[in-house]
Amino acid sequence: MWGYTKVPKNFKMDILSIVEASPLLKSEVVSMFGMDLVRYYRWQKKYYFTNSLEDKRVAKKKLRTLKDIYRPDVVGIRQLGEAKGFVIGPDRIVSELEDKGIVISHETARQILIDEGLIKERPEERKHEWHRFEAENPNDLWQMDILYAFIHGYGYYYLFSILDDHSRKLIHCELSPVASAKEAIWTLKEAIKISGTNPNAVLTDRGKQFYSGEGKGYGQFENYLKDNLIEHKLARYRHPQTLGKLERYHRSLRLECLRHYQFDDPIEAAKAIKDFNRKYNFERKHQGIGRVTPQDKYTGKDKEIKRLRQELRKKVREERKLQSLTEEQIVAATTIKEIVERLSFNRFSENILKNRRQESRTMRFQEVTKELLPV
Repeated sequence: MWGYTKVPKNFKMDILSIVEASPLLKSEVVSMFGMDLVRYYRWQKKYYFTNSLEDKRVAKKKLRTLKDIYRPDVVGIRQLGEAKGFVIGPDRIVSELEDKGIVISHETARQILIDEGLIKERPEERKHEWHRFEAENPNDLWQMDILYAFIHGYGYYYLFSILDDHSRKLIHCELSPVASAKEAIWTLKEAIKISGTNPNAVLTDRGKQFYSGEGKGYGQFENYLKDNLIEHKLARYRHPQTLGKLERYHRSLRLECLRHYQFDDPIEAAKAIKDFNRKYNFERKHQGIGRVTPQDKYTGKDKEIKRLRQELRKKVREERKLQSLTEEQIVAATTIKEIVERLSFNRFSENILKNRRQESRTMRFQEVTKELLPV
């Protein structure tokens, strides 16, 4: 009849009074109420020892997870990007939250977006084992390629881009109406002037602006590299992944700038590209270099930023652990060092007393043997 239902304390007191005052057996009276005799004795014992029949069972509160706490922040950043026409994924959301002092994992942000229906969960795909490479130092290797940009009323223009392989920093780019070796050389000269140094090597594809072909001698671009003691590295045939870092920059530029605006003249397009490059180098964090900006990586500030980030994550984890503890556990955690020291001292003292007892037994045995045994 009762099951696991909570019974009011005044009702419990009435049952105890009736059962104790009844001349019948307790088991018979208790069975009349449709309850178990074990439960009745538990109430009786509790009343006699604590003088209370209050039910202290408290329903467990549903703990708030990180997804529940930071769901509004993640969804807000995603919707703000969509309002501007950008697609902001979990990585960029995590980076923007870190700037605000909020630390969550990439998986937590991804699960929130899936729960809200903002992205779809992708099926597992077969992972390709790409051969990753990265220049050891800035200016060791520059990547160079061309991107086509359509401008209304002018047709296609060609964007020559140079990117540092080590830091992913865009060194320089030039928008030109023609795609020739002269424009490629001009872009490289400007990049050298801006950076203040020559690169050790330049990586390009096998386009006619950069490479004249096997057995055809050196072209204008190749002769310029040779005269300035710059090594020329060529990408594999039909393998755009060799220039993957620059291709990824071109993809972001196309999605967030070139396709987002409609340009009426090349000057307007060049200004928009310049603004995008400033944000790309100085504000936007790159996942491939540890979620720091290309400028921080280029100048060597990334190590200090990563160190501070690890300290922040460690501090946040400790705060979350303390928030999940009760007051008694917090007191125990703060005095744990004192308890350990006390235990170690007690063990040390116990060893001393044990040695002293052994010494006293030995001395007593020697005294007794001297008295009993003849000299």
